[in-house]
Amino acid sequence: MRIDLRVISADEISAVLEQVAVFAVSDVELHARGVPMSDRDWENGLGEFSASCLELPTGEQFLLRRLDYGPGGLDVFARLSGDARELTARLLAALDFPAECVTWEVPLEAWRDLEEKLRDYPAGE
Repeated sequence: MRIDLRVISADEISAVLEQVAVFAVSDVELHARGVPMSDRDWENGLGEFSASCLELPTGEQFLLRRLDYGPGGLDVFARLSGDARELTARLLAALDFPAECVTWEVPLEAWRDLEEKLRDYPAGE
């Protein structure tokens, strides 16, 4: 069941985002669901990439990034709160993708450790 989502600008991201998953989906599949992957940027050590930022009706925000090099999947970033697997599941539902498209998820223990370390880290720094 597809859920309404909103494409937002990177400037609208209100928290520190960390990688939570990798999806095996194409840009064509994303575009068909209203996700343009049209933002272009460059990251030191990783090179150029395309991206899109999304917000669910719950206020949860995601950054989707695909690096230009290699056959890699779609990197999914989200805010450090709650259970990363639940965040991933809500994004999958919003995009109407099956769970089988997830090729990697952050281990829950690692997510909790990172969440604890960055709990008081101010957004945007």
